[in-house]
Amino acid sequence: MAFQKQIQTFFHHTLIKNGSLMLIMRHQFIQLSFFIISIFSFIGAAAQPKPQHNLKFDTLSKRWDEGISLGNGWLGALIWQKKNNIRISLDRVNLWDDRPMPEINKLKFSWVVAQVKQGQYDTVQKIGDHPYDKYPAPTKIPGAALEFDCTSFGKVISSELDIKTALSVIKFENGVVFNNYVHAVDEVGYFGFENLPSQMIGVSENDFILELMIPGYNSEIKSNDDNSHAGEGLQTLGYRKGIITKTTNSIRYHQQTWKENYYEVLVQWKKISSKM
Repeated sequence: MAFQKQIQTFFHHTLIKNGSLMLIMRHQFIQLSFFIISIFSFIGAAAQPKPQHNLKFDTLSKRWDEGISLGNGWLGALIWQKKNNIRISLDRVNLWDDRPMPEINKLKFSWVVAQVKQGQYDTVQKIGDHPYDKYPAPTKIPGAALEFDCTSFGKVISSELDIKTALSVIKFENGVVFNNYVHAVDEVGYFGFENLPSQMIGVSENDFILELMIPGYNSEIKSNDDNSHAGEGLQTLGYRKGIITKTTNSIRYHQQTWKENYYEVLVQWKKISSKM
């Protein structure tokens, strides 16, 4: 009995000690976890973009695919220089002509595998690749573009994209500042001019230096820089001519696409003293 009592006492003390050790370890783990979280929080704060991380240029790109890119996953804009104008190409992620392509519907995975095993993949290419050169769609289509005649402002002396605020700031040699921004959540973008010359402060909003450039869906001249993939050009998509409606401070563009689908682009502006 005495021996059994000693054994019970031993296990009792051992369990208590082990239990205390577990509590100590748990307490240390909580402290360690908090310490690690604190470190990561500090690193996260330190990793925020700083002014030296901004994209800075002393001129604007002359190519659309090298332009300043703004967007939120739905609405996108590319800022670049086309000839003597500043151009903002506008796009939307789901702006597609997704009409069906007859030959593509013939493709079945099991059939493709069988052709590969027989060494006849060229048969697959005839059905899967060649139709894209035969039909203009399905294809991504461009939305529109804004063009600003800024020749009176002189040369661009700096173009900076603030990585933290997503604000594009373009400065001209006469002091004019051109700002552009796409909202992070809403499907809307903003532009603004600051330090406009005194001779422009008195002009009406109707005389503003903005033009809405529409894609060449109805042009007889094939465009090589319409920033879309359309095998035979945008003209072969067969769209009716779009409708442009202008007011003193807005432009609305309505474009019918495939079947009864359509899209619209609305641009509005207002004047605030020397800002636009």
